[in-house]
Amino acid sequence: CRASWTLPSLHYAAGISPVGLPRVKVVLDSDVVLDPQRNEYHRVTVVARSDGMLHALSTGGQRSSRIGSFKSANGLLCLPAEKGVIEKGKTVDALLMGRIVSETI
Repeated sequence: CRASWTLPSLHYAAGISPVGLPRVKVVLDSDVVLDPQRNEYHRVTVVARSDGMLHALSTGGQRSSRIGSFKSANGLLCLPAEKGVIEKGKTVDALLMGRIVSETI
């Protein structure tokens, strides 16, 4: 996935380094349906689990009108424009927008 040039430009102008959002690999905790027409950014909560991996939990409905799902999101899955589903347990790229939470044992 490619981040927009806007955020890196704003970070650069503000003297923030490194610019842009950090990219990490996350394990899907549920299936994700892909859009065959366009790339998408799926809002998720990224959690550090006891297995040492980062896991992505969907924040629910992803329609643009469901802006409330940003409240609990700390990451965006980078999904390609393809027909099909990425299955639970697969690893995908995500952009981090906030702190990673840790699973309580």
